[in-house]
Amino acid sequence: MNWIWMNMPLAALIFLAVAGIPLWMVIRHPDTGPDAQAARRAVQTPARVPGYVSAGSQTLTSARQRRADLRRTANRLVSAR
Repeated sequence: MNWIWMNMPLAALIFLAVAGIPLWMVIRHPDTGPDAQAARRAVQTPARVPGYVSAGSQTLTSARQRRADLRRTANRLVSAR
């Protein structure tokens, strides 16, 4: 049973290294430079994803118009049979 207690200092050292080194890095080098400001701006601005259409844009209206045209064409083809 003594070998368990002999490993405790090693376990404490490993725990302190795993928890302490990242904490030290954050305290030593906080994100206050221009990169952090650019990241905040990037998060605040809406993403421009290809194929994504926002709700109020003109493209959405044209997409609805295309869909309506396709429905009319499909209805004409079905009724022609």
